[in-house]
Amino acid sequence: MSKRARRDWRKDDPEAAQEGRRYAHPLPSRSYLLELLGELGRPLGERELASLLGMSREEQSALGNRLAAMVRDGQLLRDRRGGYGLAERMDLVRGRVSGHADGFGFLLPEDGGDD
Repeated sequence: MSKRARRDWRKDDPEAAQEGRRYAHPLPSRSYLLELLGELGRPLGERELASLLGMSREEQSALGNRLAAMVRDGQLLRDRRGGYGLAERMDLVRGRVSGHADGFGFLLPEDGGDD
């Protein structure tokens, strides 16, 4: 799929009717956004996602709130360029940070690898 090809989320999202009953101004469901980002295979910014989905400025603002909630709930991660992506697709290491009083620290990976 081309990154510029618009998606009709109101037709493609299986949860669109439920979102329409729940909200006065429905948005793509969380599951639809996860599926879309998985298909695209790369992080997308809020503006790029809104454009891809053919959303208005008002809808884009609400989409930003939904994306922020998905980050808060651990469904998405936001990279330093502002793109939203699936955590399992990003090259990340899960672990615990061990800080030192001198101001430095180490990441202790959950899988037991080197810090």
